[in-house]
Amino acid sequence: MDAGHLANPGNDLFDQLGPAGIALTLITDVAWTACYVALIADARRTQRVALPMVALAVMWPFELCFAFIYPNESAVLEAIEVLWFILDTILVVQVFKFGVSQATTDFLKRNASFLILLSLLFGTAGMVTFTSYYQYLDGSVPGMWALCIIAYAFPVFIWGRQRAGQDVAVAPQAFRIIADVTSTAVVLGFFRFQSTYAAGLSSDDGISYNTPFNAFLLLSALVADIITLYLLFRPRSEPAANADSVPAQPPAALPRARRRTVVVHHPG
Repeated sequence: MDAGHLANPGNDLFDQLGPAGIALTLITDVAWTACYVALIADARRTQRVALPMVALAVMWPFELCFAFIYPNESAVLEAIEVLWFILDTILVVQVFKFGVSQATTDFLKRNASFLILLSLLFGTAGMVTFTSYYQYLDGSVPGMWALCIIAYAFPVFIWGRQRAGQDVAVAPQAFRIIADVTSTAVVLGFFRFQSTYAAGLSSDDGISYNTPFNAFLLLSALVADIITLYLLFRPRSEPAANADSVPAQPPAALPRARRRTVVVHHPG
């Protein structure tokens, strides 16, 4: 999810973004790193899966692609991608560790590990294929699709957790939303607008990622982030106690009637 992927690999990063753009890119990288660390810590604390499987099936293949299959030309950004891949791999291990115990049906309990593995394989195949098709854009289109999918997966995940009466950590979502905002600012604020994709253009032709479709994906992700914030901070009333779950109280003892002594007088 690195905003550095949005930089044209044929030109110097500073020439394209300038100091302000570079600062936003660094904020994005730090925020995503903090998000991953916070998700890992939350899973360890609660002994539960800390993120939706849909998001992980996008995040882990994305980092796999850009850490090893399509490595970044910048050594610094490549190191960040490898770090993120390691952190995502820890999240994958946690999903295998905690996900099986969270299964709600017999079918899921029997097949949880297989379904998790299948999701990761399917996500990896899709990401590699998608990225190879858009390789000339250096990952910007797959990255924006991934950003949008992840942004909408989390509100559904949070809503389900809240319905089950489980707490949701705010820190991972806060860091993720910061990264979404700064990524959007980099694309819309520091790249010239372009009405169509610049397919086939070389790096020197100044390929821009500020296209209507890319802008739509980024702004859609921000809408999902607003939904996430609403779910996290909305006032929630305590659930009403279920009458069936309230233990029956023994009936109050009736007051004992006072015994009256009757004195019978016999004649004589």
